[in-house]
Amino acid sequence: MKKAISLILFFLLTTLSSIALAQIQGGTFFVDNSTKNFTLNANEGKREIAVEINFSKPFIEKPTVLVALSLIDLQGEKFEVQANLKVNQTLESRGLKIAADATGISRDGFVLKIVVWGNTKINAAGGSWFAFVQ
Repeated sequence: MKKAISLILFFLLTTLSSIALAQIQGGTFFVDNSTKNFTLNANEGKREIAVEINFSKPFIEKPTVLVALSLIDLQGEKFEVQANLKVNQTLESRGLKIAADATGISRDGFVLKIVVWGNTKINAAGGSWFAFVQ
C-alpha cells in the first residue's frame, strides 16, 4: 500500500513540476499613424514598422513566439473602370501584401515587425502574440 501511495505521489509531483515549468505569455498589439515611425500608409515599395514588446516576466529560456494579425485597415483608392476595360486587370494590381513576424527574440521580449510592399497602403494593423517554452 505504501508503495502504491508513494508511486502516486511521485507521478503527481512529476506532473505538477512539469506544468510549473511550462511558461506562456500573450498580449495584443495595435499600430497606426500615431505609432512612432509609422510609414505603412505612404509611398510604395517595402515599408516596415518595428515595435518592441517586453514580457511581463522573463522566461527561463528563449521562448517560441507566434504572431497573428486580426485587424487590417486597408487604405482604399478611388478609381473608375471604363466599360471597355477588363475589370480583373484593373483590380489585380491592388492585392494586399502584408507580413507580421517576431524577430530578435530573447528571454525578456522580442521585436514585432509588420511589413507591407508593392502598392499596399494600410492605416492600421492589430493582432495577438503568444510566447511559450516547454
